[in-house]
Amino acid sequence: MKYRNDLKYYIKADQLIPIEEFDESIFNTGESVYEVVRIQNGRVLFLADHLERMQHSLDLIYGNFQCSKSALEDDLRLLVQANKITEGNIKMELRKKDEGFLRLLYFIPHRYPSQEQMSNGIRMRFQFNERPNPTAKISNWKVRGNANSIIDEHQIYETLLVNADGFITEGSRSNIFFIKDKNLYSAPEKWILPGITRAKVLTICKVQGIEVLHQKIHHTKLSQFDAAFITGTSPGVLQIREIEDVEFEINNNIYTQILKAYFKLLQS
Repeated sequence: MKYRNDLKYYIKADQLIPIEEFDESIFNTGESVYEVVRIQNGRVLFLADHLERMQHSLDLIYGNFQCSKSALEDDLRLLVQANKITEGNIKMELRKKDEGFLRLLYFIPHRYPSQEQMSNGIRMRFQFNERPNPTAKISNWKVRGNANSIIDEHQIYETLLVNADGFITEGSRSNIFFIKDKNLYSAPEKWILPGITRAKVLTICKVQGIEVLHQKIHHTKLSQFDAAFITGTSPGVLQIREIEDVEFEINNNIYTQILKAYFKLLQS
């Protein structure tokens, strides 16, 4: 399901509309630039960062369109209050139309990690696929649809994208880091969508003196790393137990150090 129909309202063009009137045909028309924000304890996490990235995506694709950050903030506030929600994910879309952009906001299903997954790590499998314009956050139902099929078939948490040359880029809806000794490793930034949670991790690493190396990592070389974790709006900072048949260390010291700092950031 692409939206939550168990709530009362969504927003279309500044208007609060009953969810039973949601026009699903809109998903079949045009492309959209979007962001997914997380509501936690009634507040939007890292909203300024999400709005800045949305503008960056617009700049990459359309060049000269300025999104109204204040209008999006007002819409978010209205949607949260109308649905009386304190926890959940909201998708903010700017959907391209002939006359401009349609602003659309609605709650979407989310998969937050369970306590067991936080404690013992998640399982992942490869998805040999890549986004055509990875640095811009635009809708790509091919990648997402394939990921959902793999996730459901193998009962895993997330898929890991591998490009045509066999190198790992990112998760279908997350970023990934690998740990070797006391360093972090990640794909070159031109290959990925720079996630908001990922950026927070990079800041934590800079403050705490953890070196981050942006290198190509071939999918056949995973066994050379000690540990791994993903970052994202829903998973937060989440350790990986297994990718395909490669197992990783759980509760690695570097991972635990980063996780504690991230939790502290959320509470600030």
